[in-house]
Amino acid sequence: MDFPTDGFEGLVFDLDGTLVDSMPAHFEAWCEALSQVGADGVFGEDVFYAMGGRPTKDIVVQLNEEYGLKLDPDTVAFAKKKAFLERLDQVTLNEEVVEYAKTWRGKVHDGDCHRWFPLGC
Repeated sequence: MDFPTDGFEGLVFDLDGTLVDSMPAHFEAWCEALSQVGADGVFGEDVFYAMGGRPTKDIVVQLNEEYGLKLDPDTVAFAKKKAFLERLDQVTLNEEVVEYAKTWRGKVHDGDCHRWFPLGC
């Protein structure tokens, strides 16, 4: 993987899908949550990846509109979060990205860094 080496003043790394590969666990959690509310099979993997990064409740609203469902966004979101947390052991580090991020740790930040990132800059 090619990473940039200049032309920027700072770096911020997203967690899901960048520092860690959590998407398979998220997909399985979606499938379980939808199954619990009687909506098996309405969320294909291709649709899941196309909607990646969107808030869970917004996705439920869209699924309701597209499939004529009446799923409660709060209920599905709670079930999805619970199912995801049960799969945390499936989440893996994207080692190459993590190592790149480590090379910049402490090199680029403003004076207020610890307010925004209490675990370290």
